[in-house]
Amino acid sequence: MTDAVPASKLRRAARIGGRVLSTVLTALLAVGAVALATGTIETRASQAPAPEAAPPATVSAAPLTVQPGYSVTRHFVGQVEPQQRIDVAFEAGGTVAEIVVAEGDRVAEGALLARLDTRALEADRRSVLAAQAALMAQLELAERTAERAEGLGESGFASQQRLDEARLAVAELTARVAETTARLEVIDVALDKAVLRAPFSGEIGARAADPGQTLAAGAAVLTLLQDGAAELHIGLPPALAATLEPGLEVESTVAGQTQMAVLDQLQPDLDPATRTQTAIFRLTGTAAFGQAGRI
Repeated sequence: MTDAVPASKLRRAARIGGRVLSTVLTALLAVGAVALATGTIETRASQAPAPEAAPPATVSAAPLTVQPGYSVTRHFVGQVEPQQRIDVAFEAGGTVAEIVVAEGDRVAEGALLARLDTRALEADRRSVLAAQAALMAQLELAERTAERAEGLGESGFASQQRLDEARLAVAELTARVAETTARLEVIDVALDKAVLRAPFSGEIGARAADPGQTLAAGAAVLTLLQDGAAELHIGLPPALAATLEPGLEVESTVAGQTQMAVLDQLQPDLDPATRTQTAIFRLTGTAAFGQAGRI
């Protein structure tokens, strides 16, 4: 006995079959369209004219020559410096009484630059001179007393004790006079050091103090730049600096002017900031200190 299939299941199966059939037909149509397009493209490609062949290119051959090396020009920039640049200062501290030079002045060796207030030193010197004069008077009296004591001693009218006292008084006063003389020398040295003079001829640079200002010992008052041939200080890579010898002449440019420069020396240490070795070139011409130069 066969069971009957419900109508709802038959309808569901019919719908599924219709969908499958529709999908198959769509796929067949797509394949046909692709085949038709491919055929059309191939037909048109076969009908297009073939491109003309490009003419052959002309090539020229050059022989290669091996060179032993080549030159590279490198430029290095530095700064023009004097042979000596020092900060002039008083050895002892004090109040600046006057500065007799200005920035840019040219001075000769030994020229007066500045003075400290020396009124206290001068008063101390007068005091020591007065004390020395009093000691000299006492010494003269002691010497006369000693001479009289020796005369009396020879006559038998003075004891040995009195003679010894007179002689020792002369010796003591002589030592005290020598002490005052030494004190005067110390004051004279201080007075001399209170006057600032140029240690060499040159040009006054920066001024770091003014009259009336109290300075500590060694505080800079003026900057002095030495006269003479200017130097060009240039930092070079250590490997390049090692190939240079003093006396080498190079062409330099300072402020647009070309002049020869002679290598004077190479500083042995490296600059900690740039890691370069400073080469010092002596310029054969003139140049203002502080200008940039190039070799």
